[in-house]
Amino acid sequence: MMAACMIFYAAIEVAAPMIREKNYESFLVEVEKQLIEQYPEKKWTINQDINLYSFPYDFSVEVIFDNEPNVVYQYTLEKDGKLHEYLRTEFE
Repeated sequence: MMAACMIFYAAIEVAAPMIREKNYESFLVEVEKQLIEQYPEKKWTINQDINLYSFPYDFSVEVIFDNEPNVVYQYTLEKDGKLHEYLRTEFE
């Protein structure tokens, strides 16, 4: 029984990062799509850091627009799939 539990735990430890990475890639595609729709005339850079998440599949992403290089916006997707800006940080 103990061996079965250890194997199950090891399988989760191996599979979870791969699943999280795949979901993060899907998240980035959706964010990019919505940024293009909302800001078609602007250019931006996305910080693709998979560690920017609070719950395993509740990701956030940092976006820096070229016309505002000293401002970092953090976006997430709402439950309905809409892009939501939840943090704006301005650097001097």
